[in-house]
Amino acid sequence: MKKVFSAPNITICEFVRSILEKNGITADVKNKDATYIAGLGSVVLAEDSPEEVWPEVWVNNADQEVAGRLIDEYQNHKRYDDSSKSGRPILITLCCVFDVLGYFCLIGFLVFQSDAYVARAARVGAYYLPYLFFSNALDVLQFYGYWTMRKWSVYLQTILIVAGVAETLLRQMPITPFDITMEVIMLGLGILYYKRMK
Repeated sequence: MKKVFSAPNITICEFVRSILEKNGITADVKNKDATYIAGLGSVVLAEDSPEEVWPEVWVNNADQEVAGRLIDEYQNHKRYDDSSKSGRPILITLCCVFDVLGYFCLIGFLVFQSDAYVARAARVGAYYLPYLFFSNALDVLQFYGYWTMRKWSVYLQTILIVAGVAETLLRQMPITPFDITMEVIMLGLGILYYKRMK
C-alpha cells in the first residue's frame, strides 16, 4: 500500500477517503489515534505538529496514480467545491424562487380577480391573452436559463426587458417600479455571474 494524502485534520482525511471510495478505490485512514498518542487529545492538530502523527490516507499500489489525480482535483476544487464555476450563486437562486412565487400570485390574481382581468383585457385589446401567455412562457424559459446558469438567459432577459418596456409605452400605461426593478436586478445578476455561466 502507498500513502497518497495526509493532513493535520482527520475529518479531511476521512473526506478524501470517501471521495476515493466513491470512485471505486479502496482506501484506509491510518494514524487515526496518533493524535491521542502524541498527547494532543484532539482530532485537529496544529499545522506545525510533527507529520508523523498526522492522519494519512493509504491506497493499494495499483490505485496510486488514479487516487493522486482525484486528490489533486479535490485540492484544486475542480469537482467538489460548491462555489465552483458550475455552481449557481445563492442570489440567482433567491431571485428565481422569488419570481416563481410571483407567478403563483399572478395565477391567484387571474383566478380571484377575473373581473379586473377582463376589464384590463378589454382595455388593451384582443391580443392581450395570447401576449400574456407568450410573454410568461418566455419568462419561464428565462428563469430556467438562470436556474441552470446558461448564458442565453442573460440575452433573453435583455430582450424581455426591452420588449416589456416598449409594449407598456405603446399601450400608454405606467411602468411600475416593482416590475422594472426585479427585471433589472435579475439582469444585473446575470451580467455579474456571466463568466460562470455555460
